[in-house]
Amino acid sequence: MKPAQKLKGARLEAGQTQERDDASLLAHREESKDAVKSRRAFLRFVLVTVYLVVWGLSVLAFWMGGRTDAMGYSLVVFYAVLPLSTLVLSFFIGCGRAWDGCKRTMLFFFGAMSMLGPYVTFSLSNMASFQKFNLPELSAFLPGLLCAAAGMAAGAAVRAAKRKRAKR
Repeated sequence: MKPAQKLKGARLEAGQTQERDDASLLAHREESKDAVKSRRAFLRFVLVTVYLVVWGLSVLAFWMGGRTDAMGYSLVVFYAVLPLSTLVLSFFIGCGRAWDGCKRTMLFFFGAMSMLGPYVTFSLSNMASFQKFNLPELSAFLPGLLCAAAGMAAGAAVRAAKRKRAKR
């Protein structure tokens, strides 16, 4: 075999090796993207689950005995626990890139949960007592929506400040 043919074969083999390296790099990149996507999906699941657990425990506390001290329950749950949990979780939603596509949906989720809180406690108790069906009050939607919007805005501001600081 002539030296030029050996060199040409070596180039071909090196090219094939390079192609294999590129293919493995692309495969690794796809696996990494999948890992990031699954991590983001898990983060979304955890945040929504935490809020639903807090909300569910608040409703459960009403039905397990919170009705006896309705004023105290109302002040603690509807003016402290639920708004604070909405604010904190929406702050994390505003900070994270995992929620970029569905932040508006989460605003409506928090608003709806804020509206359903009094409905499944006080209104449902009232409906059971008087055997009369009442629709939920849409005015209770706005506080949850505004609280979530404030938390998301604060989270977005922190995210933007971090990005700005990283550019320097």
